[in-house]
Amino acid sequence: IEGCMSGGMSRLLILFNPKMRSGSVYHREAEGRANIVQLSAFNHPNVRRGRNVIPGAVDRETTVRRINEWTRPLVGGERDDASCFEVPDFLVGVVAQSPSGLQYDPLPAGIRKVVEPAFSYMVLGDYPAQAAAQLISQSWIDRARTRYDLYVAKYGDRPPAGIKPKLGVDIAELGVDANVACLRWGGFVRIDDMWNGVDTDVSTLRTLQIYRDNDCDLAFIDGTGVGSSVAPAMARMGRRDGVRAISIKLAGRPTPFIKDEIGEFYQLRDQLWWGLREWLRTDETSMLPKDPYLLDELRAVQYEKLLSGKIRVTTKPKMRELLKRSPDRADALTLTFAPYERPKIIKLSF
Repeated sequence: IEGCMSGGMSRLLILFNPKMRSGSVYHREAEGRANIVQLSAFNHPNVRRGRNVIPGAVDRETTVRRINEWTRPLVGGERDDASCFEVPDFLVGVVAQSPSGLQYDPLPAGIRKVVEPAFSYMVLGDYPAQAAAQLISQSWIDRARTRYDLYVAKYGDRPPAGIKPKLGVDIAELGVDANVACLRWGGFVRIDDMWNGVDTDVSTLRTLQIYRDNDCDLAFIDGTGVGSSVAPAMARMGRRDGVRAISIKLAGRPTPFIKDEIGEFYQLRDQLWWGLREWLRTDETSMLPKDPYLLDELRAVQYEKLLSGKIRVTTKPKMRELLKRSPDRADALTLTFAPYERPKIIKLSF
């Protein structure tokens, strides 16, 4: 469609349910290239007045039923966050019936938490805090971004002292892809360098220089396809300096003793993505830089449970299709979560 919009006065009308914060439409919003008209059921005359002003459109009964089925009141010490909303005054005390004929209690006033993502885009007309199968919640990303900005405001763009970084390098598979080097000092992340080309000799020398410049602890190199020779070449060239470079076969088996409560992982790549997820979810020191490409890649990933019961995240070809590019930055970051145990040296005396 955009190919036909070469004129200066062309306009494009896009109608959609905002299900996920990724893709070309979301980019238009995020970059301020679109005029947004948000349509919430709470603003519809049928819902506000309690009668069908516009026949066939959303009605009050359906909206109240969805509030009862897809949301719940806050409990205990829960706080109001991005997944919450306040019941409008004109719906307080309204009743509705379930499809089976069960009548719900009158709707109480107050803050409610969305438990079904469909409520956000079908009723509120807004993006859900986390899509049904989204791997990384927007709220986790927001918290990590806030921590990064606070850290930089206090200490500058300098990594924490006394910590050696882990280096993750995603090696380009195709000519249009980028080689990306990502450094992680505990919770501090930096996309350090990017370069194009599939010449592994160039990638080896460049990665080795990054390793030395930052006094890295370990380098985890994407060892799939053309990148298989980079880590061995780095280790060989940097042997005298104690360089430790490990080739990571992302399509290989996951670590046997690492699993999540909802299941085992399909491949090592799925395990690394899950490790990044848990880091953002649980680590109060996790920080993310203001890199729109990286953040978009993190938002785009979903997961599924296969018939075997194993967890698989969105494949790289599918992510290329969604993003219209390769998720090189996020892939480099996931490599810093590769499991590695230093060998134990046991001295024997005879």
